[in-house]
Formats: sequence, C-alpha cells, structure tokens
Amino acid sequence: MFALKRLLAAVLTFMLCAAPVARASDVELLKTLYAQRGQTVVSPLSLNLALMMAAEGAKGETRAQLLQAAGLTEEALADFAEKARKLEAAGVRIANAAFVKDGLPVLTDYDALLVDRYQAERFTLNEDINGQVNAWVQEKTEGLIDQLLSEKPDENLMLMLVNALALKADWRLPFAAEDTYKETFHAPDGDVDVDFMHKKAYMPYIELPGLRAVRLAYADSTLGLTVVLPDGGIADALDAISTLSSEWDASTDALSEVDLALPKLSATDSLSLVDALKALGVTAAFDMTADFSGIDGEKDLFISSILQKTRLDIDEKGTTAAAATSIGISAKAALVEDPPIEFTVDRPYILLLTDGDTGLTLFAAAIDKP
Repeated sequence: MFALKRLLAAVLTFMLCAAPVARASDVELLKTLYAQRGQTVVSPLSLNLALMMAAEGAKGETRAQLLQAAGLTEEALADFAEKARKLEAAGVRIANAAFVKDGLPVLTDYDALLVDRYQAERFTLNEDINGQVNAWVQEKTEGLIDQLLSEKPDENLMLMLVNALALKADWRLPFAAEDTYKETFHAPDGDVDVDFMHKKAYMPYIELPGLRAVRLAYADSTLGLTVVLPDGGIADALDAISTLSSEWDASTDALSEVDLALPKLSATDSLSLVDALKALGVTAAFDMTADFSGIDGEKDLFISSILQKTRLDIDEKGTTAAAATSIGISAKAALVEDPPIEFTVDRPYILLLTDGDTGLTLFAAAIDKP
C-alpha cells in the first residue's frame, strides 16, 4: 500500500510540475517515421516552421492539411512562431529563408508575412540551387550540417522554403568523463558494446504502463531531454505516449534518486518526409489539386519535395544538435527513493528534446543502436 501511495504521489507531482514533452502531432510524426524506416532522428520544430511558411501561401484543403500535420489551428499560427522565437533565449539559433526563382510573381502580402512572422531572408535562386542552399544551411548551423541538398532539383522548381536550427546546451549536472565506460546495448539486430555515461543524482523520474522515463535538465535553460525507456518495443511506447496528456513528462525539479546509465550518442539522419506527411493526411499539397494561390495568385504550384537533415550528439558535457528542412515548391506540369532507481538505457529508446517554457519539440529520436 505504501509503495502504491508513493507511486501515485510521484505521478501527481510529475504531472503538476510537468513541462510538455511533445505535442501529439510530434509523437505521431516520430511514430510514422519509425514504422516506415526504423531508427530515426527528426526535428518536428524545423519541419513545422517550414510547413508553416508553406501553409501561409496555401488555401482551402491544402492549407488545412498542412496545418493539421503541424498540429496547428489558424489561431495558433502566430503564437507558434512567437514561441519559436523565444527559444533564442534558451540558446537555440533559428533561421528561415525563401529562395525564389526569377519570374515567380510572389504576392506582396506573402513576401511581407515571411519577413514579419518568420524573419525569413529572401534570395534569388541561381543555377547552383544545391550549392546556394547548402552554403546558407552550413552558415546558419555553424557547420553542423554541411549538405542538406544533394539530388538534382526538380526542373520546374520555383520556390524553396528552408529552415535551419542549431543548439549547444550543457547539462545542469554534467556526467563525469571518468565514469564513462563500455557496456552492452541490446539492439534489435544483436548486442553491441558502446560507451555508457553514468551519473547518480536526483532527477525527475516516472513509471507508466509500458515505459519509464527520466528528464535531464540543461544549464541556464528551460530546455530538457526526456529519455524514455520502453518495457517492450519502441512502437508500443510511442503508441502509449500518444495517448497521454501533453504534460505527462517531468519538470526540472528532482523527484527521485536515479542511478542513470545513458549511452553516448552521435547520430545523423537524412529524411525525405513526403511519404510520412502523406501518411499523416497531407495529400492535396503534393498533386494537381494543390492550392498555393496565396503565393503567386494562381493555382499553378505544388510541393515537389520535403527534405530534412538532422544531427544529434549527446556526451558527458551536454547536447549539440542541428536540423535543416527544405520544402521545394514547383510549377505544375505532368505529375512528378529507497535505493537509487536503476535506469540503464541498454536497449532501444526514445529521446524528446523539448522546451519547458514553450512546449515545443526541437528533436525527437527513436534509437535502435547508439
């Protein structure tokens, strides 16, 4: 009975002082990508900012589907953009840009909205589209991502909307380097020895059906990293998380003494997000029914590509991460307590890097093998 009361009290405290771990749409995005491709590191924030810039020029069902995929309503657009700007105070660098081909008659209102709401820089697309965009991304991520685009661009490309974000955040309580040593991680395709960091400290901890979680705080920041350890598989845990309140995870207040063993991580990912977004209900934006008349006054544009590159490094000192997302918009043509709680992350796990003030999800990862 005492143990049950203790668990209920911990859950209640956890919920009352919670910082949102991830919006439902962010978890759905990670679920969809993990189901499609396995291990994934995605930036919902970077994708959503790019989707929002595209949605600002969309109308009708095209706009509604883009907003739904981003988990936003019409009324929430401006608020989301403002929340993203506030992340700069937490050390997150965010930049947006529009690369426009000569001859596309962009409406003045759309141009102004990109500048006013998203502080988007405006460039004229040149013949070396990839080199132009990659150089901008490399600059804005301080070299963390050096190549977003590599494939030949669509021959009818008229506009490319790009977001880039980067952060470097130190732990509030760093791991001691001398406490890092090799241990076994139980990956789906077999055991592997990796470097595990170790720390015994008081931190937010919770047990829920099918999973356990801790939250690590960053110094001088409202950012935090929630580490979710499923009892079973990642897919089941993501299903469970998607049914919870958006405020299920921990605040930065310590709740339990935890003996944490966490793998060091250096992960990069390259994502084409069209199929994932289609699975999430975005269909009109990619075909001849697309309505982006808010961009040029005509219904002659559609989304031809959505690409994202991510990088997530976690070590004893903290976290370094970056993401860049591009949306290619083309002209339509033919269709183209007690003892310390042991928390050893030695099997597939989930990472959710969120901001406790705004509730925005910067990075979400499903890790099969660190």
